Amino acid sequence: KEREKEREKERESCWMSFAYRRNYDSDKNDFKSFFVAYKADKKDVQPKYMQILGAVARREERVVTLDLGDLVEHTGSTEMAAAIEHNVLRYIDVISKAIDEILFDEFDPLMDLRDPNDFLIKQHYDRALAANEASGGATGNTRVQRESIKLPPALLRRYELRFSRS
Repeated sequence: KEREKEREKERESCWMSFAYRRNYDSDKNDFKSFFVAYKADKKDVQPKYMQILGAVARREERVVTLDLGDLVEHTGSTEMAAAIEHNVLRYIDVISKAIDEILFDEFDPLMDLRDPNDFLIKQHYDRALAANEASGGATGNTRVQRESIKLPPALLRRYELRFSRS
């Protein structure tokens, strides 16, 4: 019985050291720098993932595939890739937030009013702008519009995140 308790403590400490010692905000910032800086080949002019995110922003792509081999190559360690493999759902959220921030900061939003989702979001933007103007706030600022809308980020995303191994 005592041996079982020792094994359980061992498993728990291993899991706790892995799962609970992650700083997800730091990881999000690491992913942002990875997306902005990683070049698959030294000859590349633009970073690999910024090309993909640009295509997502222009609505040419709907899938962002993160190659864990690229991540290992960039960081020089398998720690982050292992963390993703052990906690996929949490890292989908963390990486999606990093991508959202990059898309928000680096690319202008593309609104296609033929798309029902974009049409509804535009209506929310217009209402938020009207409320902002009525309260004496700034007018006509797209950034103010995007910041004032209170919709879950998952509804605003136009991509899906996938992982692959190389």
